[in-house]
Amino acid sequence: MRLVRSLGLLSFIAVIAFCALPVRAEMINADGAAFDLQMPKGYCTMSRTHDKEKGHYELQDRMQKDVNAVLLMAVACEDVEDMRAGKPWKQWMIWLLNGKPGQHIRIPAGMSRADVVRELAVAMPSLDMGMVKNKIDETAGQEGLQFKLRNMSVIAKDDDALYTAQTVAVAAGGADAREIAVVTGWAALNQHIVTLNMYSGYKDAASIDTLQARTKDALMRTIAATAEK
Repeated sequence: MRLVRSLGLLSFIAVIAFCALPVRAEMINADGAAFDLQMPKGYCTMSRTHDKEKGHYELQDRMQKDVNAVLLMAVACEDVEDMRAGKPWKQWMIWLLNGKPGQHIRIPAGMSRADVVRELAVAMPSLDMGMVKNKIDETAGQEGLQFKLRNMSVIAKDDDALYTAQTVAVAAGGADAREIAVVTGWAALNQHIVTLNMYSGYKDAASIDTLQARTKDALMRTIAATAEK
């Protein structure tokens, strides 16, 4: 059984794209399940109704419509005003539910979180990266964006989650490309697969290390909080 469809598109598409209050957790209901989504310290959740924030959700909904549902977006609290003013974001994140609306991936009853991690780890090396890049180019081009995917690799895994990292060059409107670091945490939650995608400007390997630590912290707190419900 293949749990993950269009696996390689899940986090790359979310590169483009958060609330003034430092909200560090939010309960989101989707596909018949409740997810108690936790934020890293210093991040503020974005609103789907705020005049200067809802457009970012609308863009992500369009970009993700064939592969994921967008659960929640957040930005570093210090960047909220820049985000609302249309300036480049420095640090942001997005929670995704795997599988397009109406066709979300369901994990069979009795399949453990560790089993899901093992299956994800097996699937990652077999990704057709040419297909992934072509799909990203097509989707991003419709929004006036240009991507250049540098790489993707599994950087860590345990019995709770798998972590991948990649760098992406993103350009829009003729501006110079920005080099973005992305770390994605993959985990089973309430019989679904969710991903937490964390982004920042890429400087060096330490950028990846910082994002991985933030991703793991928020993902582990989310697993614990959701399991308590």
